[in-house]
Amino acid sequence: MIDMDEVITLGEFAEIIGVTPRAARGMAEAGVVCKGVTGRAMLRAYCSHLREVGASRAAAGDLDLAGERAALARAQRERIEMQNAVTRAELAPAAAIEVVLVAAGTHVARILRAVPAAVRARVPSLASEELELVAAEVDKACAIAAAVRLADLG
Repeated sequence: MIDMDEVITLGEFAEIIGVTPRAARGMAEAGVVCKGVTGRAMLRAYCSHLREVGASRAAAGDLDLAGERAALARAQRERIEMQNAVTRAELAPAAAIEVVLVAAGTHVARILRAVPAAVRARVPSLASEELELVAAEVDKACAIAAAVRLADLG
């Protein structure tokens, strides 16, 4: 068993952290660990290096585990909130909403088409050219009402 309070070799350090002796020598050459120190000091230096590498990766935009977990939790919360809204009948499928819009548009168009006749009955003195202008505007409104789709509203 290796005593971590004693000076250890790079080979022993390699055995402790599970790398090849060549990799441990590379770490010493790169200044990650120092030769001729205790196993504890070598391990602390190595762990410090790993923390720095991890922090720089997170800062560079690599995988941020805490951020990813928060995003997942947020998505799960939103999904549950939507399910609750559906259960409370606060949300409806887009297809159902579109059916309601089409039915409402058709109903409004039927009512609007009766406007020129109602105007003629109430204002018999209105010239037919003026009544045709009213009818043309009503036709425009009917076309818009009949063509309403959910995608148009967004």
